[in-house]
Amino acid sequence: MERSTPGTALDADARPGTPCGHEAPDHGRAGREAAWVAALTEMELGAERAEELLAGAQRAGDPAVVDVALTEPWRTPRGLGPLPASLAPRAAALVERQRDLARRTGDQLAEHRRRLRTADGLRTRPAPAPAYLDVEG
Repeated sequence: MERSTPGTALDADARPGTPCGHEAPDHGRAGREAAWVAALTEMELGAERAEELLAGAQRAGDPAVVDVALTEPWRTPRGLGPLPASLAPRAAALVERQRDLARRTGDQLAEHRRRLRTADGLRTRPAPAPAYLDVEG
């Protein structure tokens, strides 16, 4: 299996933190595999959530779509040890999925910026400025 490049989701030695914020205990080979399965599952759930958010952003005008999506920052798991060979195909598929999500997210941001520039260009007068400031509210 290829080792992930620094900064990718599977670079387990690069940054602190685990899905639950603790180092994974060393419980031998079975425990290590279970810890990797849990970490991969968490990363896959994060990818699913990102895909849902992108799909929502593409349904512009849908009143059910949330304008702003707040997510927890992801932290690279620590203490998992080497990836078990049996999980390599799953991990490789996840890395490709994350790369695709990063590309699609960048494309979506560029599209939003283009739409904002277009909307700003259509203004016939400056946007209204607030007339007062509520410092107690």
